Amino acid sequence: MVDKMGVFKRSYVYQIIATNTASISLLIAGCWIAWPSVMIKRLTDENPDLENIGIRLNKYQLSWMVSLLDLGNAISPIFAGILVEKIGRKTTLLLNALLCLPTWFLVVSNKIECLYIARLFIGISKGVAYTAMPIFIGEISEHNIRGALGSIPSGFQMVGTLAILLIGNHVSYNSLNIALSILPVIFFILFSFVPETPHFHAAKNNLKKTEKSLKWYRGNKKDVMEEMNSIMDKTQEDLKSKTGYLELLTNKSNRRAFTLVMAASLFQRLGGITSMITYSSTLLPKLDNAYFGPDQCILVFMIIMFLSNFLQAPLMDILGRKPLSCFSAALGCLLTFSTGLFYLYQGELPNFQYIPYITTLLYAASYYGIGCLPNILVSELFPINVRCQASSCASVALAFGSFITTKFHILITKSLGQHVIFFIYSSVHFCSVVFNYFYLMETKQKTLAEIQEKLNKKTKSKK
Repeated sequence: MVDKMGVFKRSYVYQIIATNTASISLLIAGCWIAWPSVMIKRLTDENPDLENIGIRLNKYQLSWMVSLLDLGNAISPIFAGILVEKIGRKTTLLLNALLCLPTWFLVVSNKIECLYIARLFIGISKGVAYTAMPIFIGEISEHNIRGALGSIPSGFQMVGTLAILLIGNHVSYNSLNIALSILPVIFFILFSFVPETPHFHAAKNNLKKTEKSLKWYRGNKKDVMEEMNSIMDKTQEDLKSKTGYLELLTNKSNRRAFTLVMAASLFQRLGGITSMITYSSTLLPKLDNAYFGPDQCILVFMIIMFLSNFLQAPLMDILGRKPLSCFSAALGCLLTFSTGLFYLYQGELPNFQYIPYITTLLYAASYYGIGCLPNILVSELFPINVRCQASSCASVALAFGSFITTKFHILITKSLGQHVIFFIYSSVHFCSVVFNYFYLMETKQKTLAEIQEKLNKKTKSKK
């Protein structure tokens, strides 16, 4: 990561270390997102219990097992926003590790209820991470690399998903659950050494801790007084304004930012990404090729997403948020529509069963622009007095979109056909292109203060 002059600063190292360490919490979430993909065949009552797991799920129970993670994700952000504001970004992320403890139920019990509880709490943990993470990264990063750092958590989530898809089919049910239950302990230990953000200390009007935190995140730079004074002044100015969820709607600049973030969040998840990953083993048609099928395709899918996330990350600060998100959504629209056409005429195309494999893999390569947009916007668009509330609402929107797609994907496919669900996904992407082109505000290479000034100017010009 380099700044706009092509220079890599020493201070970036500390920001990258902190961001990577914090992102382990989303790596854990990514593991559990992919968990059903490798466990559905072992848990369904249609298949024999070869490992003596003791849990047999019918299709109704299966849909709840999958979607409970997103339900938990939807109910936790509001409380997480309060915690982030009251006890800090770092402390909230540390406490979040404790929410993963119920996963040990899967190691010691074979009751369906314990499986439900574990999935629900992992979802709650994911919601907390999605709420605290954008705020944490936005407040520790310099504006030159904020976009690139904002893409790291989604990369870690992809690593977690990819890891499970790689090893999940080759280890036992209990071994995998034990390994995943140890990860939160590792995260807790490592993240304990990372300082709280300077903005949180500034909000508490603690000059010494603000300076100490800022010096650490700027590579122990001796003179941080100019930036610290700017943070203190802007933070105290923002705190004079009203706070709370209502302020997101009553304040014009906040309302514009809130609309942008909620739209980005809903468009991302209602575009079908969660259901594509979760139901990967049942979505794609079987091929005659014995070496490549649905399981191998979703593995390559996640590898492509992972690589494109890091290869394209610099583009967010070079090309900008708006062009990259529009291009990404346009490709998503074209590819999901093409997939829908295939399933509509599948019976007439017996020799073209590979088409959805191609469109699926191309979709993975095109996803980055819309994939990391919500987290970046949350970290940039809101003043500190409503930043926690905005992050909470964005997390709810992301979770709601995932819950809707995972819960109703199978139902729509069975009642109306698989082509219908992909045409719906394509329509969502089309709406995303239109919305981003006309309404998304460009924020590349701007400080948080400059973004607020731009938001206020835009709202004043509409009066």
